[in-house]
Amino acid sequence: LAGISPSDIASIEILKDASATAIYGSQGANGVVLITTKGSDRSIPVIEFGAGVSISQRMKSLDVLSTDEYIQYLEAKNNATALEFLKSMHTGYKGPDDRGTLSVTPVNWQDFVCRTAISQRYNMAISGRPGGFNYRFSLSYNDSYGIIKKTDSQTINARLNVDKKVIKNLQVGVQANISYVNSSLTNGSSAGGRITGGASILRSIVSS
Repeated sequence: LAGISPSDIASIEILKDASATAIYGSQGANGVVLITTKGSDRSIPVIEFGAGVSISQRMKSLDVLSTDEYIQYLEAKNNATALEFLKSMHTGYKGPDDRGTLSVTPVNWQDFVCRTAISQRYNMAISGRPGGFNYRFSLSYNDSYGIIKKTDSQTINARLNVDKKVIKNLQVGVQANISYVNSSLTNGSSAGGRITGGASILRSIVSS
C-alpha cells in the first residue's frame, strides 16, 4: 500500500471466505484486498492537482514522578543501589538529610523526545479517453513526519494506466507503477537490547 497514492485509488473491495479461495486458492484463505486504480471517463484531457497539510501532536503527557519524588521513592527503598544513585545525582552528598546540590538538570523526556509534526502531500494527474484509448498518468509526493523526533517518511509515486479497446470483446492495457520510499523509524529497547513487543519508544521514555 505504501506504493499506491490514495489519490489514485478508485475503489477497494474486500474478498473473504469462499469468494477469495474460489479465485486465489489457499493463498486467499485469510482474505484478499482488491484495489482498483483510476482511469478516465472523459474524452478531453483532464488535469488534476491536489495539496494538503496535516499537523499531529500527542494528546497528553503521562503523569510521572518528578526528580525529587523519584529520589524520595528510592530513599524509601533503603537499599545500596538507591544510595549509589543518590550519590551520583548530587555533589557533596552526606546522607538523605544532607544531599548537597543536585548535579544534573532534570529532563522531561516526553517533551524532549516528542514534537508537533507537520506533514505535507502533493499530487497531480492528467487523464483522457479519446476514442477507445484510455490513459491516466499521475505523480504524487508525500512528506510525513511522526510525533517522535527523527521519525519521518518520504514517498514518491508515479503511475501510468493505459488501455485500448481493440475489438468488441478484446481490450488490452498496461499498468505501470514506480515508487520511492525512504522512511526512518525508531524503536525502544528491552532487557539485553532485544526488540520485543514491549520495546516501545514511548514506554522507554517513561521508564528512563
